Amino acid sequence: MTYTNYPIEHQLDFNRPELFGLRTYYLVACGFYMQALYGLLFIDERMKDFWEMTIHHIITIILISFSIVSSYHRAGSIIIFLHDVVDVFLYSAKAFHEIGRSNIANTLFGMFAVSFFVLRLILLPMFVLNAYFLLDDPVMITSFPPSKFLFKYVTDAYYPIEISSYGVCAFRWCLSTLWLVLIGLALLVCLHVYWFSIIFKMVMKIVLKNDRWNHDPRLNAPKNNEAKNKVV
Repeated sequence: MTYTNYPIEHQLDFNRPELFGLRTYYLVACGFYMQALYGLLFIDERMKDFWEMTIHHIITIILISFSIVSSYHRAGSIIIFLHDVVDVFLYSAKAFHEIGRSNIANTLFGMFAVSFFVLRLILLPMFVLNAYFLLDDPVMITSFPPSKFLFKYVTDAYYPIEISSYGVCAFRWCLSTLWLVLIGLALLVCLHVYWFSIIFKMVMKIVLKNDRWNHDPRLNAPKNNEAKNKVV
């Protein structure tokens, strides 16, 4: 269903009222990551995973943009949903932690850890691998011209720089948008593995040591108060 009759039935036409919800969902998701990137760079405190988070947001914005231009929004909406479900548990856990409900916060954090593992480390990689192996499918090859190449010279480009369902082209040299999306998703999976290692350590601390989730381990260690270091 994600590639049947591509691209005829996959155009994210802004004049089709039945696609209003999907368009809105896409624009809200893209806007969220844009503001998150801005906040990360200019407002929020820099955490230990600052560069990883920056790369994540940039890749996500590029993927959302490419999926709209290349009419991959059916697959893209599924991937965005897989990410959004996980965040619900995380931010809920943070909210209950702030109001002092540690037991509820720990439970929600456990649900966050499980959903993160299932959705981002099992279903998302399966989605990427499934798309990769479909590149040899005859229907896929016929439906998706970008699946036939990674880097190619074309002769029918109208403008020096173009971004379309065919590829990202500069002076008639094109990179396949399909391959760019797959590479971007693979990078996201690698980042998720890194973050899950942090989550797993926190879960083990809560379970084995009967501890509470009381801080974000990505936060940098607070600086010592200079006054305490003064010799009286």
